[in-house]
Amino acid sequence: MKENRGTLLCLLLLSVVIVLCGCHQTENTILQKPAVRSKICVGTMGASLMYPDNGWVEQACANLNIACLNKAVSGETTVHFAQKLWKNEYATSEELAQIDILLVQFANCRNVYGDSTTFYTTADEYTKNYTEFSNQLFREYSSAQQMDYILKKWQEICKQYRKPMHIIFVTHWHDGRVSYNENVRKLAKRWNADVCELDKYIGFTKDEPLADGTQPSIQYAVDTETINGELFGWHPLRGEKGEYIQSVMARILQTKLEEYIKTNNVK
Repeated sequence: MKENRGTLLCLLLLSVVIVLCGCHQTENTILQKPAVRSKICVGTMGASLMYPDNGWVEQACANLNIACLNKAVSGETTVHFAQKLWKNEYATSEELAQIDILLVQFANCRNVYGDSTTFYTTADEYTKNYTEFSNQLFREYSSAQQMDYILKKWQEICKQYRKPMHIIFVTHWHDGRVSYNENVRKLAKRWNADVCELDKYIGFTKDEPLADGTQPSIQYAVDTETINGELFGWHPLRGEKGEYIQSVMARILQTKLEEYIKTNNVK
């Protein structure tokens, strides 16, 4: 009988030791496990200069090890993104929760600034007469009014997700598109936002033509456009990894994002 009790006591002590060892091992495992942290995420609104086939936005984000949700669509303008926001089709709720910084580039809409006296106070006022059956949504408004709706709607979304509103406007890729570049800077000032100045740091200027008199932007473009009677590069060369002009834009954006994240303590 005593032997049985002794055996049971030994088994009990052995079980306690095993449990304690297991707990100690589990505790060490938990302590050694690195903390999981979601990446800073950049979202976009824009058209062909920004959409994913170019790759410069994605390259900049990858270099900084931050996430990228590039929602730019070739050929679309402020009216399309205003419609998407109103219809809740711009992004899923999970994606909206992830986006920390919004990049905005609508170089295909020259006047995104506009006269503020034509703006409504809230986003909802722009759509008070809209229903799910409404046609031609936002087409009664100017590009500047559509942009104002987009920004006020985004402001509401940021409040909904309890996060600060971080927006960086992006200029055209060169300084030939004077109207848009000037307006986007004024818009950024109005909203106390920042600007990624591709036109300023791209490495050439419209004020210094090539020896043959042509604009330097043409050599980096797949097509051309006429601005005030002069021929400029329109869409930059794209599609292939390592394309020079895309790499330059990626470096400019990378520098701006890194600076912005540190200055505004984006986490």
